[in-house]
Amino acid sequence: MKVDKRSLALILTLVLICTVLPVPAAQAADVQPVLSAALARQASAVPSPGYGDEWTVLGLARGGYFTADSDYFARYYADLAAKVPELTAASGRDGALNAYKSTDNSRVILALSAIGRDAAQVGGCDLTAPYADFAWVSNQGINGPIFALLALDSRNYLPGSAVRRQCVDAILSAECSGGGWAFGGSAADPDMTAMALQALALRGGGRGGRDARSGRALGDADRRRGLCLIRRCERRERRAGHRRVHGAGYRSGHGQPLCQGRRLGDRCAADVF
Repeated sequence: MKVDKRSLALILTLVLICTVLPVPAAQAADVQPVLSAALARQASAVPSPGYGDEWTVLGLARGGYFTADSDYFARYYADLAAKVPELTAASGRDGALNAYKSTDNSRVILALSAIGRDAAQVGGCDLTAPYADFAWVSNQGINGPIFALLALDSRNYLPGSAVRRQCVDAILSAECSGGGWAFGGSAADPDMTAMALQALALRGGGRGGRDARSGRALGDADRRRGLCLIRRCERRERRAGHRRVHGAGYRSGHGQPLCQGRRLGDRCAADVF
């Protein structure tokens, strides 16, 4: 089934606004009807969710449209559990949904965490098992380690595993010379920068966190610097005309910095955004 990607991007962005960033009551009242309408539209567009609908499931779960034990999420999980054995067998790698793309597993793990399901037991398979092989995690460049950290941290999977340190090292080593991160090339972009900082936040700047490289405690100044870097990337892309797709603002690109604001600290996000 074709997914309404613009509506889904709007949902994910508004979920972040309503549940993540502190806003005055009047603003919240203005945003909530839009979020509710977007959630309803997405639920209608994907009435029978299955494997491949993870971002829809994540948005509806985080937006509170359905409860975790709803029939809607039960249908998604049943379809996923039925397909996982075949997918992992085809990949030739224990627990891997795709022989090359670790982000397929990461996307599913994030959705499962949102609906309160254990990714280590899905259709008799452990979707966290292949993360022990960092070569598989890093096949897709910096995208793989970023989403691996987000997925593993979503329910504290593989505690003590070396893969977290390997992901952190890979992300830090890919930082652009002028700061920030890019999917390709040398110029940082706000989407990838926000995603990288989200992944690093729990070990490099969350509340009580410590810098992954120096071990020093991070304060508001460090978190604000990260947010300002994202804003600088956004301004550069707007000047270059990259923030518009098919005549409309790229909503998911705005959602990433908002999510990053929550990871780095509500107060700093409110100051910068």
